[in-house]
Amino acid sequence: MKSSFNKKNEILQKQEAFCVAVALTLSVIASFFFKTSHAYWLPMTVALIFLRPVRGMILKRAAHRIIGTFAGLIMAYLYLQTLMYSDYRWGYLLPLIFMIMIYLILVTDNYAIAVIVITMFVPITEVVSGSPGYFPERIFVKRFFFTSLGCVTALICEYFIYNTASASQRKIKYNTRNYFKNTGKALELCAECFTGKKRLNSELRTQIKNIIASGQAIDSLYSVLKTEYKEEPQMIEIINLITEKLFKIQNNISKILCIINHSTFNETSRITKEELTDICNTVSGKFKNLTRYYYTENIRSTDNPLIEVIKKAKEANQLSATYFFLEEILEINKHIDEYIFKIRKLIRV
Repeated sequence: MKSSFNKKNEILQKQEAFCVAVALTLSVIASFFFKTSHAYWLPMTVALIFLRPVRGMILKRAAHRIIGTFAGLIMAYLYLQTLMYSDYRWGYLLPLIFMIMIYLILVTDNYAIAVIVITMFVPITEVVSGSPGYFPERIFVKRFFFTSLGCVTALICEYFIYNTASASQRKIKYNTRNYFKNTGKALELCAECFTGKKRLNSELRTQIKNIIASGQAIDSLYSVLKTEYKEEPQMIEIINLITEKLFKIQNNISKILCIINHSTFNETSRITKEELTDICNTVSGKFKNLTRYYYTENIRSTDNPLIEVIKKAKEANQLSATYFFLEEILEINKHIDEYIFKIRKLIRV
């Protein structure tokens, strides 16, 4: 299965490379037909849009590029022709204005705001520095034209060449399946460290932390996927469900890692190490065999024995590390059960 995915992934990467090469070649050739030194904006725009070659992100960056360029040019024109034309001292506020805009970029992480700042900065700097023969109106029109043409070129190539490869869904399915498998492994490792079968060294700790962090990376991919399915409420509901469960599972595993960092299995908790290990292996098995578990009729089959074990641990000492450990395992078990149950319900609707 893994080799099959690698082969498909290689094909998609070649398709991606071919698409970018065609788009850049067309834009460079087209730039030679325009007798102006500003035609370089055309291939530059194509290159900037393909910095994140994911379908949703390409559409989003193209839209932000056009909107940001238009807004930035309008703001630069108004600033130059209205404020600075009436009083040159408005130029002294430029550093403050750009600092505020840069702060907004850092806070919002919005590509459109970044484009506005860059678009404003270039012509205003040219005018303030007193470049001879610089006519803002002509430059503004050319810049908007070449930027728009670059966006259209990128989107056409993306649609006809890279339409399949750029879809986020294919990558996300693989990465999500991989994340759930790794989560199952993380639960097994935590159980082994907690019961004393393995020593929690820095290598194992880093491995578990990396699995937790990988969930955050998948969450960002799902935010991109939303732009592809914004007109499909069912898909948006599924994406929101997945991101919600990913966040909660990450939170539970982080708590388990804190527990095993400071404590180990309590022999007086009225349960055996074997019982705890069996419970953890059963829950981790759901993650490692998610597809098979999806088609299982009774998805609540592990709840009763897990609840019974927790009751025994609670009766012994509800402030023990063993009880807290099992509580987090129960929460994770509930999350995966609810995830499968709701996914089934949404897909069958």
